[in-house]
Amino acid sequence: MEIPIWTVMKLTMVMIHLVRAACSSVVLLILPFVVLAKQPSAKVTLDEATRQAGYTLELGRIDLGIQPDSLVTATKAWVRRVKNYPDLPNHLRAISPVYSFTIQDEIDWLTIPLQLQYHLKGKKYKYDRSIYYYDTTSETWKELDSIVSRSDQTVTTEWGALHAQIVVAADTTDPFGPSKIKQFSEFGSVAAASAIVLDEATGDVLYSSHPDSERSIASMTKLMTAYVLFQEGIDLDAIATYHDSYDQVGGSLRVSEGETMTMGDLMYAMVVGSANNAAYALVGNAGYSLDEFIDSMNEVALELGLEHTIFADPSGLAVGNISTAHEYAKLMRAVLQNDTLAEMSATSYYEFTTLNYGNFHDFNNTNPLLWTSGLEITGSKTGYIDEALYCLAMRVEQDDHAIITVVMGAPTLNDRTTESYRLVNWAFDNYAW
Repeated sequence: MEIPIWTVMKLTMVMIHLVRAACSSVVLLILPFVVLAKQPSAKVTLDEATRQAGYTLELGRIDLGIQPDSLVTATKAWVRRVKNYPDLPNHLRAISPVYSFTIQDEIDWLTIPLQLQYHLKGKKYKYDRSIYYYDTTSETWKELDSIVSRSDQTVTTEWGALHAQIVVAADTTDPFGPSKIKQFSEFGSVAAASAIVLDEATGDVLYSSHPDSERSIASMTKLMTAYVLFQEGIDLDAIATYHDSYDQVGGSLRVSEGETMTMGDLMYAMVVGSANNAAYALVGNAGYSLDEFIDSMNEVALELGLEHTIFADPSGLAVGNISTAHEYAKLMRAVLQNDTLAEMSATSYYEFTTLNYGNFHDFNNTNPLLWTSGLEITGSKTGYIDEALYCLAMRVEQDDHAIITVVMGAPTLNDRTTESYRLVNWAFDNYAW
């Protein structure tokens, strides 16, 4: 029998309504437990049962947790991404989108606070992170007390507001230090008399062995010499004249009385080639007497808070150039803020020709790890005299994080190089930022 077209249409409409009703029932059943919210906003109407049980509203990586019985009445709640919002101050770097949330209720403030949680999803950041809200009264972004879980990769806070704009941001003035990974492995002992590894951003000590033992630092002294000269405004393009009075024993630049070069050439010779006579030539051509300059070195050390660091000459030949592994690491943190000096110290090879005699000079950096290790070394200085034994300080970067290693009093050149290399790899393998 043929069914009239009108009957078919009516049956079709009935089926559509049944499907819609069924789908609506399913949605009502699952809403209290799951919210699929990849869209720019998420909202929910809370019935009495859900108000009593509590509810988590999710939008992307942000969770808005309404605690059980925290609301007075059954109500509506929503959260959405905001495109137009007040500018963040310069020191804050937004990690999340800016969100706006609203909960309708008879009360103005929740005595049982909301739980706000943002999922970082494995992202690494150099600086501390918190949840911030926009205070409409002061028209400023204000920080909420937040807990960062590195294992769960979340930022969480509790707050009683019913309406606000919020964002997760990193405070670039407050570095966020590294933490040990779950499979952390101790480094063990070193052959060197003292050693330390610091996180550059925070100064956190990641490893140490006799870090406060006072020892002669040999040619690592030269970084302070360079730093003081830069602080005094050295002109690297200025012409310097060499005099025999600058001659020193040990590693030296082979130049003669009256030979001329730039102050920059001398700086590279001192920092890269560790030439002792270059240190004295720099001091003399900068217009200082030796005593005046040594006084300046010690004044700067005190300004940096280095209470166990003393300088006796600009080259490091004197046994009386003293520091500790910990204090020298602090010195490295300060010195390497000068980008020009940092770049010089990590230069593998340098060459120049004297201006008046035309004599060619070249030298490799005294730290072979610069070209053999594959490490991203962005600051370096070696040292050796009999009393100090073998010393090496480095800044090494990986994944936008930097550490400083200092090894002092290593028995052999190989110990100095090998232990520095192992400390770097151990630190990056066993800490997460």
